[in-house]
Amino acid sequence: MAPLLKPSHPHSKPRRLRSPATLAILALLLLGACGYAGAHWAEIGALGADWLRSFLGDQTVSRMEVTLFKVEDDIRLAEYSLGLSSPATPWTPAPLVAGASGPTPTAGVASETTVAPSLSPTPPLLSTSTPSPTQEPTATPPYWPLASRPPLGHLAGEGEWSPYLVGASGTVYADRAYFQPDPTRPYVVVGVVAFDLGTTRLHYVVGTQEPESNVPLKRLGEIAPSDKAPGVLLAAFNGGFKGRHGNFGVMVDGTTLLPPRDGMGTVVLNADGQVRIDQWGRFPLSPDIAAWRQNGPLIVNWGEVNPEVDLVSFDVWGTLLTGKTLTWRSGLGLSRDGHVLYYAAGPSLSLRGLASTLSAAGAYNALELDINNYWVEFVSIRAVGTRFFAYALFPEMSDGEGRYLGPSARDFFYVTTDEG
Repeated sequence: MAPLLKPSHPHSKPRRLRSPATLAILALLLLGACGYAGAHWAEIGALGADWLRSFLGDQTVSRMEVTLFKVEDDIRLAEYSLGLSSPATPWTPAPLVAGASGPTPTAGVASETTVAPSLSPTPPLLSTSTPSPTQEPTATPPYWPLASRPPLGHLAGEGEWSPYLVGASGTVYADRAYFQPDPTRPYVVVGVVAFDLGTTRLHYVVGTQEPESNVPLKRLGEIAPSDKAPGVLLAAFNGGFKGRHGNFGVMVDGTTLLPPRDGMGTVVLNADGQVRIDQWGRFPLSPDIAAWRQNGPLIVNWGEVNPEVDLVSFDVWGTLLTGKTLTWRSGLGLSRDGHVLYYAAGPSLSLRGLASTLSAAGAYNALELDINNYWVEFVSIRAVGTRFFAYALFPEMSDGEGRYLGPSARDFFYVTTDEG
């Protein structure tokens, strides 16, 4: 009688899962677990996705992310269609007094620090004086208060600016507003913060790890001590993609970490505080430039949304997530006269939705910054004595509120004022 089970050969090896389909399913399950973790513990989810990239490669994980984001959006769309969710304003209009003294706030992340001397007043921070189509001066610059902008959707109060960051003397340094850029998804609400560059200054910090480069540079990843003072430090927000995602150019303090790519959108910071957002090759290079950071092509170019925002190209956009992929996105724009800096961020956003929002807010030129949950982060900062408290622009950003109050592995921007 034949045995029921054939004995294993003494030299046989255990069977391995070699099917590409099986590996893809397992990887997608792992990515789904990272997505779930990202929704509940954002840092764990982000680190898990990075681990998968090191194991499977950027392109494979990007393709899986597209699938995962599509499922998440289908769920949100179904909830909205069934009346289980509805569009809502992201905040109650109320200004945050920068540098004010008072009782310790009940929210935010505290960081002990030594109070540094206040910065001396800085001159108005306007665009570069070199004439160009992108920086043409206007006769009536949009000084505060900002005029309301035409809405993109139907949410009450859309496009209406309200004071956001206000100095102890009552000076309004920044307003904020919200927009609904996607008519097929009314639940998508994007927040925009508009800084008055006549009274504030933009700074750029490279992280301790990113953008990755072989060029030697002392990388502290921190806000300058002289800027970390009550009444000076206003806000901080995320930078761009990792160095390997697009290899977009980066320069700080005369050191080029990654060479510039021609035609790419670039944030340029001059030593005197002037800010420019333009296409590389379309503006003069000057020894007065203190830093610049690229992150793909301009998504708003001379007041128009770039038609290539729907293009699928790793070489152009630095990621295989298509422009139509719906995820957390952020971007930075500048008004035509260079007087107003716009930061925009929101969930379930296509690249076109981000570009449309920045254009609607008033940006003449704009580029995308970082994307995906956890990496998109904007915080306003308030000092109480020698302690600093960070407040996220959206509740979903609260997991990373304190990341800019200490050393950061990723690059970021921060904003200061001349009122000490």
